[in-house]
Amino acid sequence: MEIDKRLLNYRNTVHPSTGKTPSQLMMGRTIRTKIPQIMKSMNPKKDLEEARMQDQQTRLRRKEVRDKRKTAKVKDYQVGDKVLISQRKTTTKPPYDPQSYVVDEIKGTQVRASRGSKIRVRNMAKVKLLKPRPQHLLPTRAKEQDGPLSSDEDDWLDMLSSP
Repeated sequence: MEIDKRLLNYRNTVHPSTGKTPSQLMMGRTIRTKIPQIMKSMNPKKDLEEARMQDQQTRLRRKEVRDKRKTAKVKDYQVGDKVLISQRKTTTKPPYDPQSYVVDEIKGTQVRASRGSKIRVRNMAKVKLLKPRPQHLLPTRAKEQDGPLSSDEDDWLDMLSSP
């Protein structure tokens, strides 16, 4: 008996995202309870459309708040981009395969990438864009960069080698 009362109250309570009661949406009318209410004329199709629109707006607002809070980023991959594909991390393996793949095709959230004869199809969440390395971090040889050693730089070498 107690469960019936609770269900009756639940089904007659306005839902926050739809703005309508479940009984209005399911049966097209409000259920009579002991709490007095003003009866309104109901249009089930109109009520259902209003509930759908309000629910959609509520979901969009929640998504915006969630994305803002979690700093969600839109991943924009193009055909020809170099990417790293995730792999199962162990003590010897890093989270991403260090050898890059090239994006061949994108279908929705699926990315098809290849490296030589290997072709991998993964979800965008499992793929990371490989950014080009900045010029100052590229490996170079010291002699090519600085040129030949000057006589002042040779002096300290002589001091180390003399007893």
